[in-house]
Amino acid sequence: MERKELEIIPIERGELGLEVNSRLLHRKLQVKTVHSRWIERRIDEYGFVEGLDFLPSLAKSTGGRRSKEYVLTLDTAKELAMLENNEEGRMIRRYFIEIEKRYRDWIGFILPRLETETDLFGKMTGYNYVKLLMSCGCSVVSSSVRRRIRRNPREFWKNQHGQWVVSEMYGRTIVANAVTRKLNGEARERRMLGIDGLNNTFIK
Repeated sequence: MERKELEIIPIERGELGLEVNSRLLHRKLQVKTVHSRWIERRIDEYGFVEGLDFLPSLAKSTGGRRSKEYVLTLDTAKELAMLENNEEGRMIRRYFIEIEKRYRDWIGFILPRLETETDLFGKMTGYNYVKLLMSCGCSVVSSSVRRRIRRNPREFWKNQHGQWVVSEMYGRTIVANAVTRKLNGEARERRMLGIDGLNNTFIK
């Protein structure tokens, strides 16, 4: 039987820790019920708690009324994937488990080796942006560096040497994204070698 290929699911570091967008999860799980009905029913049926398991949010505007979405903790996303009781759900749950494991390993290895810096107002701590990117194996090409700064200007500032510093919170998001890209790269290499991609990694 031909196995399905699991596409990458973005994971961010936010107020609840490692977070997943409910609409993206709904799409990857291939749920036939519309997103709003599906997520609200799951929250009600299984007693997920706002502020602990999820946070409501609004999707980016495309010119019309903004739709309601939810930011889910990684544990909540794993449970929702398991509840679907299908191949996609099992693959995604194991994918999240592997992401969480590697994220903890990377955080424990990378961040303690970087010096922390404080902004001019003494309110935020962070890491040297370029050094963090290099530690994660991320691109330090100027266009890529500037792109993140433009998109998240409140998460960056310059130190007394004119070097960019990224906030501790967003630095952890960069690590989480680097982990997902690493797994995706490994999956591509496996497929090129004729090995069964992400399924070989996550389905046992």
